[in-house]
Amino acid sequence: CELRLPVVASRGASSFVHESGLPAVTCLHTCALLWRSGEASALQPYSLVFVSIVTGRKHQIRCHLAHIGHPVVCDGRYAADRVAEDATWCPRNFLHRFRLELPAPSDSEHGALAIVEAIVPLPPDLRAVLAD
Repeated sequence: CELRLPVVASRGASSFVHESGLPAVTCLHTCALLWRSGEASALQPYSLVFVSIVTGRKHQIRCHLAHIGHPVVCDGRYAADRVAEDATWCPRNFLHRFRLELPAPSDSEHGALAIVEAIVPLPPDLRAVLAD
């Protein structure tokens, strides 16, 4: 799924989707569908998603996911109405950058760029949330 939703961002405020915003592209791939008991024991659906951003707007991932009705778990800024319940089973915002790729300067005559990549596994606190 590719979201092409313009984002308005200003200093000290939440970002939001609006036609007057700057172009913002977020790609989503669902890795798993999860169900959890919620208020009054009703099952609540959750999705574990792999997200890749094409643009880099302030809070782009959180803003886009909240806009389509699937906010990040424990997100007090973009899902304030859900954060208290989420906090009963997740200790923090469930958002993790596991891979970062950047072009690195190259000494080659042809100007080819090398790629530098950093990969960090999901931290123990978020792995524990998934295991629960």
